[in-house]
Amino acid sequence: WGESARSEFPAHFSLLYNCALFSGVLHKLQSNRLLRTVVQRTRIILPEWLELRKEAHMKSRERYCKQGPVVLVHGYGDDASLFRRLAGHLAELGRTSHSVTLTPSDGRVPLETLARQLQEYIDGHFTVGQPLDFVGFSMGGILVRYYIQRLGGLARTGRFVSVGTPHHGTWTAFASPRPLARQLRPNSRFLQNLGMDMECLAEIRFMSIWTPLDTMIVPPSSSQMPVGENLRLFILYHQALVTSARGIRTIGEKLMAGP
Repeated sequence: WGESARSEFPAHFSLLYNCALFSGVLHKLQSNRLLRTVVQRTRIILPEWLELRKEAHMKSRERYCKQGPVVLVHGYGDDASLFRRLAGHLAELGRTSHSVTLTPSDGRVPLETLARQLQEYIDGHFTVGQPLDFVGFSMGGILVRYYIQRLGGLARTGRFVSVGTPHHGTWTAFASPRPLARQLRPNSRFLQNLGMDMECLAEIRFMSIWTPLDTMIVPPSSSQMPVGENLRLFILYHQALVTSARGIRTIGEKLMAGP
């Protein structure tokens, strides 16, 4: 460089340095401004988003609840008290449940008699056509099936959860000569007749929950059905399917599942 250029270098360098410094400061200010904008908008958007999520969740629960109350039907030798814990759990989920006691439940009367008691309870407690969900435990699952398949209950049924139900009979029924017990034997005329149109259960949300450790339903696989959903749970004994924490939680999940 010439003498004049060398003498002007410090001034040029200083100018460039100051410009670069100013540019960096400006960039930081812009970044901070952008950050502030993001934070401010987040403060506005996040609560709105959370509120929308809450509203959607509440509408979802309301939609499920509008599908109808849950009718709980007990099994052989039981009554409505069997469902005390399950009913409490359903209440926590926002579901209204009705536990039905059918008498006598010790096998002295045939299944048709108890199924008509169930029909009378439904006709006396709900409006015509009101949608209903059902949980049928053990023999109760057969009674619900009879109501749905033979007494016109199909049209008003949304969900039907059968739990530990001997859909194909159980060998333990040979231990009693009573009319109802004879109907629950494998290949009984009653069960064969009910099996002729079981495909209609595919028109509703039907599922069967069972345990391979069941000693009341022999064989335990008798609870499985060729229609709907079959769910196997490793629960230690028959009644625990509706009284244990896992069984209750699973039933609740199935009743709250989306359409």
